[in-house]
Amino acid sequence: NILSQIIGEALVLSTLAMIFGSFFALQFPILGLLPMFDTKVYTIAYIISILVIYILTSLCAWYPSRIAASIEPADALRDE
Repeated sequence: NILSQIIGEALVLSTLAMIFGSFFALQFPILGLLPMFDTKVYTIAYIISILVIYILTSLCAWYPSRIAASIEPADALRDE
């Protein structure tokens, strides 16, 4: 299924990017570089931002994958 493949690839890429970004983002509360922010508030905001990123990634991948799924394979491979 093309729809699930494209959305799955987008979610895998966003997961890899979030793992890389999380390494740097989580250093601030650990090192105490942001003393004005409560660690609990920072953690809640971080979790909410991860959920928003996954929702936006799914929505942004859904529309192009729907278009790609509607194209016939012969038309997609034809070279004009």
